[in-house]
Amino acid sequence: MGLTAPPLTGTSWGTAVVCKNLKWTSTIPRSLAPGNYLIRHELLALHQANTPQFYPECAQLVVSGDGTLLPPASYMYNIPTYASMTDPGVMIDIYSSTATTYTCPGGDLWSGFYA
Repeated sequence: MGLTAPPLTGTSWGTAVVCKNLKWTSTIPRSLAPGNYLIRHELLALHQANTPQFYPECAQLVVSGDGTLLPPASYMYNIPTYASMTDPGVMIDIYSSTATTYTCPGGDLWSGFYA
């Protein structure tokens, strides 16, 4: 991701992309099975140590087409409990951390869309 520490810096943070483009663009893969979906996008502000700020947005989508792929149940996460407040990606102090990488909180991302 191009992030270094301390402090964690770089241009690959999602917030840097939003600030530069004033939007976030995502593509719904053609391989996704038709149906109703809830997509959640979130910015997580980490600029105050031990005081994470969550800025979630949701969109309801109706997908049509002839895709057949669905993520396994292990990739379905409950909102808002997908990440605990003790998750290292939530409670990191970006100004004094000795971390050299950052892992977003929550579970793994399903890459099956792009297989």
